[in-house]
Amino acid sequence: TSSYLNVGALVGVAFNTIFETINVDAAVEGTAAIAFIEPADSKDYVGSNVGGVVGYVNGCTMDGVTFSGAAKSTSQLCGGIVAYAAGTKFNKCTLAKDATVDAGSHFCGGIAGRARFVTTFDNCVVDGCVSNFTDNYTGGITSHLTSGYAKNCLVSQLACISSRGDHTGGIVGALQPFETLNAEGTNGTAHVIDCINYAFIPGEDNVGGIVGYQGNSTADRACNVINCVSYGDVHSYVTCAGGIVGTISSYGTANIIDCKSYGNVTCSQYSVGGIVGSATVKVETTIDNCIAYGNIVGQHSVGGIAGYLKVNDAACMFNIINSVYAGHR
Repeated sequence: TSSYLNVGALVGVAFNTIFETINVDAAVEGTAAIAFIEPADSKDYVGSNVGGVVGYVNGCTMDGVTFSGAAKSTSQLCGGIVAYAAGTKFNKCTLAKDATVDAGSHFCGGIAGRARFVTTFDNCVVDGCVSNFTDNYTGGITSHLTSGYAKNCLVSQLACISSRGDHTGGIVGALQPFETLNAEGTNGTAHVIDCINYAFIPGEDNVGGIVGYQGNSTADRACNVINCVSYGDVHSYVTCAGGIVGTISSYGTANIIDCKSYGNVTCSQYSVGGIVGSATVKVETTIDNCIAYGNIVGQHSVGGIAGYLKVNDAACMFNIINSVYAGHR
């Protein structure tokens, strides 16, 4: 299947639809860059929206969906199951071991290229390859989660994540709640919970074993990483590499709690940490009950837990509690 915009092996665009127990093995490609308008309260962007199964979903359920083929976009937004997801639930979805997802520009994810408006991922698995060699936002599960969560998801030993751009994470490339709040306020949080990454994670800036970039621009938002484990090595070709999170930059809640990193964390320049590479915050922020193993290597600003910390408000604190750098095992 090939087209210019909203491309999927089964469906191009789907609203309020249930996809259940489906296995797709196909080659799907999008080639043009033309204007497309997102749902309300978002900027226009240019892209192809290439999904292994569906190009664009809104208000859908993807339950037990597996992609075993090749999805490729020469422009933005490429995902193993879906390219762009709004208000959609993914449960037990899988990118199979021989599957490939390849984006020519922003937003490349193993399950969804980009996830917004309270999209959730439960018990999803990535065994295939996700690659983005030319631009930013790459994640094992999704490249960009702006509200919702990823929970009990796995990027396995079979998976490969390849990036030469910013915001690269084993589970989520960028965890970034910034949507205008809806009436219920349900889209003000984006969390990663109980997830595991085994893959090697390389990227330019903001590279993490679980999340590449974690942050929000207002005090009424929250994005936490909780009870996650990364076994894979992490490498930044430029700056900001962390065993769990590459960079925290936040005006709202952005904590790392009960996490473990077992891999080596290396960086060509600076801001390298066993848990977080760099953190600049304006509210009280906490790393609690975390442990880092592995070698931590960079030119400067290198730490067993955090490479670089900055608090932009004298009234707030950055807390590191019950956390240990245990050294190379």
